[in-house]
Amino acid sequence: MESQLGIAPIYVAISIRQIPPWNWGFRGQTGDEARLDYKLNV
Repeated sequence: MESQLGIAPIYVAISIRQIPPWNWGFRGQTGDEARLDYKLNV
């Protein structure tokens, strides 16, 4: 990061936030409506 962007690692913050399944989607469905044909461990 420092060599590519000129930003020292000490100035970088990473936030991880859990988003409710009804606020994301794939295959034309929201996450809480999606039916998967495989097991997903989160």
